[in-house]
Amino acid sequence: MAREETTLTWELGEYPGPLTGLTLTHDCTGARNTARDVEGSGDATQGGGGWPWVLAGMKTLLETGRPMAGSGA
Repeated sequence: MAREETTLTWELGEYPGPLTGLTLTHDCTGARNTARDVEGSGDATQGGGGWPWVLAGMKTLLETGRPMAGSGA
């Protein structure tokens, strides 16, 4: 399978108090297979998949210092 090129952009925004917002933009223009893989299934019993699953695991690790259960970490 040919490698599909994509662009990933992370933007952090400051909010009042100890809050930080994260905006993730993954431009998969012309990368149909990658787009399908990273969008996730939305099935909560399967962890949602894709970027929602990755970001949830990262959030848990940053907040607790421990990997999210079942995240494969």
